[in-house]
Amino acid sequence: MKKSIVAAGVATLMATSAIGQDIGASIARFDDNFLTVMRNGM
Repeated sequence: MKKSIVAAGVATLMATSAIGQDIGASIARFDDNFLTVMRNGM
């Protein structure tokens, strides 16, 4: 029972990290200093 719970937890963590790689952003303005810093940070 304990092994199956651990396996389910590991599978959940792996699935969320795969989903996190597909997140994107759309930025409309390029002349704003804050957005430029944020865009360079990404």
